Amino acid sequence: MHNLISKPGFETKFLDWQNPDELLHRSKKYIAEVGNEAFLSKGEEHEKTVQEALIASTFSCCLSRKICIGKIRMVEQGTILKDFEIEHDRSILEIEVTVAYERGYKIREAWRGGQSPEIPRYAYSGDPNDPIRLAGAIQKKTQKACNAALNTKRHLVVYSCMWGGLPNLGDLRNLCDEADRVWASVWVISGVPSSGGVGLLFNAYGFDWPMMGWLSYVNARKGGGFGGFDIYLQ
Repeated sequence: MHNLISKPGFETKFLDWQNPDELLHRSKKYIAEVGNEAFLSKGEEHEKTVQEALIASTFSCCLSRKICIGKIRMVEQGTILKDFEIEHDRSILEIEVTVAYERGYKIREAWRGGQSPEIPRYAYSGDPNDPIRLAGAIQKKTQKACNAALNTKRHLVVYSCMWGGLPNLGDLRNLCDEADRVWASVWVISGVPSSGGVGLLFNAYGFDWPMMGWLSYVNARKGGGFGGFDIYLQ
């Protein structure tokens, strides 16, 4: 089954313009066919593209519920600060994805050799995560964007891949407010791909979307308290 990674045309299936739900289905199908261990323990270009596509398509599907967006496509690995693009209001939005993990967590080591991460007890408490880890991921990408001196502002989507409840967005914003001048918008998403929330942290672009609050999707409770426990990126 792992041979499908090297099939001609693999990249175009992810790099072509398509509907967000098509990309989400394609990503989940790929992971199911190769298996979680093979997918998460390798970390090569194909796997990175699919990992980012899973976040990008889930995020875009959420966005399309309240904002009129068009199609989506992934971009080639190695492109500076741009992992995917979406059509919106006759424009192409350039978006970077980053993931915030638990302190000391190494995803490829955690899934190697038939292993899978053990869910800690505190994960079920619903207590909000400490926003410091998320702030660190945002600050790191913000510094990289400053160093790159891009001509146009891009958007940032941060996937919270941590156990526990959703963090307070107000506290998170206060820890990384310099991101407001660097990015067109900064979003946080949790529980990819099936249950979680999405929040808008900074909005220089002017999206018609409520700021500083979590909006739930699928089965997550509105307003926080459930961060989602997915097997794809944990």
